[in-house]
Amino acid sequence: MRTERTARFEEAVRQLGGGTVEARMGAARTLVILADEWLADTVVTEHERHHQVQTIIDALCESIRSPFSLAYRAELWADEPTGDLQEQSRFYAERAELVAEAKVRRSILTEIHERVRWMTTKTVSQNPYAPLKTGDFSPGTWSGFAYDFSGTLFFYPVDFRGSCWGQGLNLSGCTHREDANLTGSYYGGPADFSGSTYADDADFFGSVYAGATDFSGCAYGGYTRFGGSLYREFVNFSGSTFGPYAGFISSVYRSDADFSGCIYTGYMSASQCAYHGRAIFTGSTYNSDTRLNHSHYSRAARLDSCTYKGDAFLHDNTYCGTFNASGCTYTNPASFDRCTYLQDASFVGSTFGHYFTGSDSAYYGRVAFNRCRSTGYVTFAGSIFQFHGERVRHEPLCSGGGVP
Repeated sequence: MRTERTARFEEAVRQLGGGTVEARMGAARTLVILADEWLADTVVTEHERHHQVQTIIDALCESIRSPFSLAYRAELWADEPTGDLQEQSRFYAERAELVAEAKVRRSILTEIHERVRWMTTKTVSQNPYAPLKTGDFSPGTWSGFAYDFSGTLFFYPVDFRGSCWGQGLNLSGCTHREDANLTGSYYGGPADFSGSTYADDADFFGSVYAGATDFSGCAYGGYTRFGGSLYREFVNFSGSTFGPYAGFISSVYRSDADFSGCIYTGYMSASQCAYHGRAIFTGSTYNSDTRLNHSHYSRAARLDSCTYKGDAFLHDNTYCGTFNASGCTYTNPASFDRCTYLQDASFVGSTFGHYFTGSDSAYYGRVAFNRCRSTGYVTFAGSIFQFHGERVRHEPLCSGGGVP
């Protein structure tokens, strides 16, 4: 039986590497059937089953990663061909090859997706922002394996929604020419998306990341959603560039979260979040309105050296650790109303190009506004400042001038 399966495997891998579209799709299907056969084989050891299936999955992933030269030809992504009749004819012929290749690769991803999708085991919360719980679903038959798609050029949509990646997932260094949908997924091991480019929309909404997660150095050209997700270990978004919308609303971070050095071209919302580890937003640029409000920070929050070119909404937050927003520039209004600072807070060296409001807030540690400048009015109406046990009410400050 093993010899027969080995022969089928080798022949399928050979056909998958070349031949007609039909032959390659048939080869991919053969590999999928072989993997299912190994999983159902109770005669061999569990270790042998896992090894054989992982080998097949590695072959399928390698076929997805393999470069396809026509996919790198920018002119083939144009709506209409240019040039003379010969060039136009070549355009349509090569476009047909590209479409056929996409069909093969999408069929492989579909087979994988069908076998890593989780199944509901009981009624899941109706709250759209509630992340998955491990007791609410059972993994797919292929969920317990490793998947490496690193460096892939996806010139077709990627649909991995509702997947369970028990050993994690590697999608680092990838380029997505079309939509990528990974909503409602569970990652049992490390998830690496670093250094990837998403030309269109990318959706990671409502997912659970049990291991360390890396989204650093990515570029998002379309709408991007990460909201309603749970990160149980360190997550890194640093050095990324976001397009018209970046949403992180109602997410929970159990460990440190690094958003430093990011650039937000459009609207950004990270409201209603809970940060149990350090939250680092240092050196980021927000080119449109930004919402970092209604959130809870259990440890240090670093929002220093940031630039806000739209309205900045940082109101109704609770900071249990130190708060550092020094060296920031606010072009438009900045709202810090109804915040609670349980430890030291620093706004040192910041510039407020419009008004700054910090009304009805409570400062229980030292607070510093040294070397700040404001061209609009500043108010702390109704706020409480407590220094060394002495509580004082700070009346509204003046308009214009500087911030004390």
